Amino acid sequence: MRIYNLVLALLLVVIMAGAVSAAAPIISGSTVTIATDQTEKTVAFTATDSDGNAMTYSVVSVDNTSIANCEIPNAAEKNLKVTRGTDTIKGTTATTTCVVQAKDTVDNLVGTATFTITVAPQSMLSIDQVHLTVAGSSKSVDNGDQIDAKLGDTLELKVKLLNDYSGDADLGQNVKIKNVDVTVDVQDWTDGDTQSYDSSNTVTINPDSSQTLTIPIDDVPLDVSDGTHTVKITAQGKDGSTGYKYTATWSFDININKQNQDIRLSRISVDPISVSCDRNVVLNVGLLNAGNDDSSQIVVEATNTKLGISMQDYNINLASGDSASKQYNLQVPDNAAAGTYTILVTSYFNSNKYDNDVVSDTGSVILTVQTCEQTTTPTTPTTPTTPTTPVTPVVIVNTTTTPTTPTTPTAPTAPAQTTMLGISENALIIGLVVLNVLLLIAIIVVIAKLLSR
Repeated sequence: MRIYNLVLALLLVVIMAGAVSAAAPIISGSTVTIATDQTEKTVAFTATDSDGNAMTYSVVSVDNTSIANCEIPNAAEKNLKVTRGTDTIKGTTATTTCVVQAKDTVDNLVGTATFTITVAPQSMLSIDQVHLTVAGSSKSVDNGDQIDAKLGDTLELKVKLLNDYSGDADLGQNVKIKNVDVTVDVQDWTDGDTQSYDSSNTVTINPDSSQTLTIPIDDVPLDVSDGTHTVKITAQGKDGSTGYKYTATWSFDININKQNQDIRLSRISVDPISVSCDRNVVLNVGLLNAGNDDSSQIVVEATNTKLGISMQDYNINLASGDSASKQYNLQVPDNAAAGTYTILVTSYFNSNKYDNDVVSDTGSVILTVQTCEQTTTPTTPTTPTTPTTPVTPVVIVNTTTTPTTPTTPTAPTAPAQTTMLGISENALIIGLVVLNVLLLIAIIVVIAKLLSR
């Protein structure tokens, strides 16, 4: 009998314990987040009573932070209403707790649940639209889209940004978002690394307004890997009221489908770019095997019919992904007229493609031809000499001579004969002596006549 009573007592304890557990309410706790653009949020929870008794609910304690307020607006609906507090959030998140109590009115069993309330400054900066221009064609890009592009295509992004504050005083009236810029990261883009691009300027966006920023991206690299490349757009700006730094993101993929046979001209130039008399020109060509296949029969051709240029280079060997630099000597004809000439350069994957005019890539370069003007080195003019004054011959008439000391006679030389108007010097002296004598006689005659009077 004692054993029976003991077993019966234990069974009653188990039954009573089960009844107590079943009567206790079960309330699910959770984390609630209220953004800065929200005034309140309602959270539903569950509470059960296996006996079906009515239950009452209340908020029994709240952290005294003034970040958020909690209340039970309607016990029958089992909802917790969380209202944003009055404290200003200075760019950081803040948390508080709400403890909800449920009570069984019959058995007075009480259950509680704690709700963590987080007031977080939701980004008031958002990306509204993205437009991508590929090789001159613009298209709208949604978040998560995939866009096809080819090697060498030009790319440009336009990002439309919004200030999500409205004119409502409680939600940020007149709050500007300042210093807004955009960064674009393209994965596995240049040399296998992520390449970053920035907007060239920053903007300020007024409430309920938008601004568009343009971000140029490098052309699709010729050596980029096949497949998809994720483009991540990050916009950032500073809240003009709280100083909080907002961030908005957007992403999409650029899909690159490489051809199997694709030879690209990565560089074309001439040296010099202008010729005149010396008409030797060096053509520089950069080659890249951008395809998936190797080739040992690549052909490069350069032509200009007006200059008579027709050059082909055969059997160039390039494995997939490899590059090479080539130089070719070109001769411009001497009779080529002055002007500008376009030299067309074409690449072919192999000689068979060349024979069938299947072009892989084309490019061109401008060469300027100038008129050859021959010039001679001017000689230095000689300084004219001052003309000498001609010496007038002077004839000295003298009847007396000064004796000189006789010198040892030398071999006789012919007397020098000075002539004037074909008359010898001796004849001239004799004539002058005769003239002097006649003049003296005339003077004497005149004097005699005067004395006879």
